[in-house]
Amino acid sequence: MKKICLLISFLCVMLVACTPDPEKPTVSTKDVSSVTSNSANVIGDVTNDGGAEVAVRGICWSTSEIPVIENDAIINSGSGIGSYEVVIENLAPFTTYFVRAYAINSVGTSYGETKVFTTKKSFDIPTVTTSLVSDITETSIVCGGNVISDGGAEVTSRGLCWSDTDNPTIENGFSVGCGSGLGNFEIEINELAPSTTYYIRAYAVNSEGVAYGDVNVFATKNMVGTPEISTNAVYDITATSAICGGNITSNGGDEVTLRGVCWSMTNNPTLEDGLSMGSGNGVGSFEVVVDNLTPNTKYYVRAYAVNSKGTSYGEEVVFTTIDDIPPTSGTINGYEWVDLGLASGTKWATRNVGAFTTEEYGDFYAWGETKTKTNYETENSETHGVSMGDISGDPVYDVARKKWGSTWRMPKRNEMEELYEECEWVKQGQGYKVTGPNGNSIYLPAAGCHNWYGIEGVGSDCYYWTSTPYNNELQNCAYELNCAGGFIGVGASGMRCFGYSVRPVSD
Repeated sequence: MKKICLLISFLCVMLVACTPDPEKPTVSTKDVSSVTSNSANVIGDVTNDGGAEVAVRGICWSTSEIPVIENDAIINSGSGIGSYEVVIENLAPFTTYFVRAYAINSVGTSYGETKVFTTKKSFDIPTVTTSLVSDITETSIVCGGNVISDGGAEVTSRGLCWSDTDNPTIENGFSVGCGSGLGNFEIEINELAPSTTYYIRAYAVNSEGVAYGDVNVFATKNMVGTPEISTNAVYDITATSAICGGNITSNGGDEVTLRGVCWSMTNNPTLEDGLSMGSGNGVGSFEVVVDNLTPNTKYYVRAYAVNSKGTSYGEEVVFTTIDDIPPTSGTINGYEWVDLGLASGTKWATRNVGAFTTEEYGDFYAWGETKTKTNYETENSETHGVSMGDISGDPVYDVARKKWGSTWRMPKRNEMEELYEECEWVKQGQGYKVTGPNGNSIYLPAAGCHNWYGIEGVGSDCYYWTSTPYNNELQNCAYELNCAGGFIGVGASGMRCFGYSVRPVSD
């Protein structure tokens, strides 16, 4: 029994004495794949831990031939034996790198064999060519290009750019797009100028920038254009006719064989669908009388000119024929008027300045003044002793124009004389009913006047200013309508400083 125990002890000592010391791990660099311009995938494999646990494993790389973990870039990838893969990023484009796997245990660091790879170039701009120009006309062409390489990045836009100066770009010339991607494309370009030399080239765009093909040069053909013409203003408009015309400033490069105007009751009349009237040929101004129109109707008219290229039209002018029977009453700027059928056609207001009804007296105004006053004397007259012409329609002196605006004004001497001579005057209440040749009438209230002594003649006398001064040596009077003491007439005894009524008129 004692011998057996001694034998076992001896065997144990021998076993301990024969156990080998740990060694460095065994690791290999298996493969480099998926190389781009800034990254690569690398596989390492720890096949033996050397008798001690592999605490760290990974990949190291450098642009020098023998990368080591102390000096170069590394990526750890866990521990233990077995295969592992890492992705190296942030590499420089088009650069040669040396890479190897490593593994570390308590004894030291082991490296796999060195693998060499080169990153790809970074993205480049596309490669594009310009096609020949074809189908050249006065204002259009057909051209295209061919994107033969995308430069490593998607072509997001392609097309043509052109200019009348060399080396056009999409920034400083005209351009038109035609889809994206690789391959041939073709575009029709319109609205070019005739007889003009152009420079054109294809372009293609990716994330790296814009690429251009070679520049092609072409010239558009000479062109005969349609004439240049404008439409004149329409005038002398009646119920059934008007004078229209136009002006041809250019024949477009060929003789104008026909010119005139066309019109319709709908806009944009043409020779085909509207009424027309010719007026000879050639350039220059012309006019025609358009007749057989419908009264009180809106018409659209355009001048036209024809040459071998085609027909040109001037801008559209709109006019409305007048009624067969003109209106005998209406409003201007909110104030009513009546046509009394007088030869002058003067429209007479139905109330005085400052009045709100026909029967109200209204306000008193000194001649040539536009404000009322408390006293009406020579000392505060603005026009007394001043040499002046007729003030009708002058807003500085004409109170009707100043207060009522638009075309309202004070009546002139001849218009007041026409009212007196051509109308029937009948005393009615505190004023006069004045009836014109056509049976229409107005009412002139007897407001009296405001003179040196105050207001006199209210209810019995009328004093209405005209716009016409009486030019005597003193320059102190103006013509007025005087209805006082049974007398009715137009005279020049009215002192400019007196306050009289004003009855507006309009043309």
